[in-house]
Amino acid sequence: MGIDGTMAMSPWLEPKPNFDPVKDFAPVSNLAFTCTMYVGSLKAPRRTLLELLSYAKANPGKLDYAVAAALSLAQVAMYSGDKVALLAYGRRVQYQLPAGRGPSQVRALLEILSQVRGEELEADHRRAVEALAVLQKRRSLVVWLTDLSETATTPEVVESAAHLTRRHLVLFTVIGQPDLRAMLRERPADSRQMFHIAAAQEIVQRRDILLRTLRQQGALTLEVDPAKLSSAVVNQYLLAKERSLI
Repeated sequence: MGIDGTMAMSPWLEPKPNFDPVKDFAPVSNLAFTCTMYVGSLKAPRRTLLELLSYAKANPGKLDYAVAAALSLAQVAMYSGDKVALLAYGRRVQYQLPAGRGPSQVRALLEILSQVRGEELEADHRRAVEALAVLQKRRSLVVWLTDLSETATTPEVVESAAHLTRRHLVLFTVIGQPDLRAMLRERPADSRQMFHIAAAQEIVQRRDILLRTLRQQGALTLEVDPAKLSSAVVNQYLLAKERSLI
């Protein structure tokens, strides 16, 4: 069954989608017709859905990939009958939206996502978990889109996500760094490059260990290249529903 999340949005969210929604599918029957109106703030730099998705595709920053993935996942989840909530945070909670569905929820999500901003300082992950505990008390699938800071100790974001697994099913999604894994496939030409490759290997191994630790505590984990983030998160959501994990 095709919906706008896969048939219309994926070509905008993925630089090279592995299917053509026009050529690879043949219509069989219409099940339903829906109408959706998207409303954005006049103060927001990206005022329409087309501008939001076009900006994310043309400016491949991690935040923009995360915003596009969140919007894509929300669309698919609501069309699947689930409610969707949102919490965006940095040093403080920037925006939070209680669980809901329908056109009004889509408008609210778009309004918030168009205004989310990145911050240079490390986010306060514990504060976000505390806010989420108030926002969403029932067991739910929590899709956490984040990055991992390179520290000698366990990053606070990992500890916070592990705390959430006591109540929720957590899909901890790390926006990957393709250049690091590509570096591991190179043969060093000199000692300088050798040290760079060794540092990249240490970072990759550490990330793998942290994600494995979260899986052992009941979380689902993904480390995905930015360009594949939207499809990977949506596929993992659909797989979790198929397996009745939520």
